[in-house]
Amino acid sequence: MQTTGNYGLKKPDGSDTVDISVLNGNMDMIDTELKKRALVSDIPSSLPANGGNSATVGGFSASGTPSTTEKSNLVGMINELFQSGTNGKNDIYNAISAKGTTPASKNFADLVSAIGNISTGKKYASGTAPTVSSNATYPITGLNFIPSIIILSFTAFNNFYVSCSTDSSSGWRYFSASGSQGLYCETKPTDGSFIIKGDINSDSTNIHWLAIE
Repeated sequence: MQTTGNYGLKKPDGSDTVDISVLNGNMDMIDTELKKRALVSDIPSSLPANGGNSATVGGFSASGTPSTTEKSNLVGMINELFQSGTNGKNDIYNAISAKGTTPASKNFADLVSAIGNISTGKKYASGTAPTVSSNATYPITGLNFIPSIIILSFTAFNNFYVSCSTDSSSGWRYFSASGSQGLYCETKPTDGSFIIKGDINSDSTNIHWLAIE
């Protein structure tokens, strides 16, 4: 008597007497092995059209209505949830980047790390600009914030002058140590830039500026 190669099912030869116990043994072995393996075709691939109230899915109840747009196709619902998570991470990444901190990646761990690096205080920047003379202008650009206060200073004729520009109901104003020295910001900043303007006819040093959010 021969046996099968995979599970050892008995294969009576043509000359063997029929033995019911051999047949029953084969049947029991087949039944046991099939029980160990859940066939994909036995698990529903979709819920009813109303999105719920089916008896069971893989032995678990599936009552209720899914919150996804897709209501019946399981793969479609899973893909929708995955895409929703991806969209959420993209939104968080863009929001963090808009605060001046760029996450290393869109993984949740890097997003959490980047949130901790966001500065919660006022931003500021400083620098120098060439002397502005004869009502000339000099633009300052590239700031990652909109200034609310801008302080300008320079030296001329051995005197030190400071101009402080701030928003008021009547527009931008400045003050200096001498009324004859005009130095100011031309207009109220609306983005990450501003324009220095003045009427300074001298061999003064560079203008120093400080912009505060």
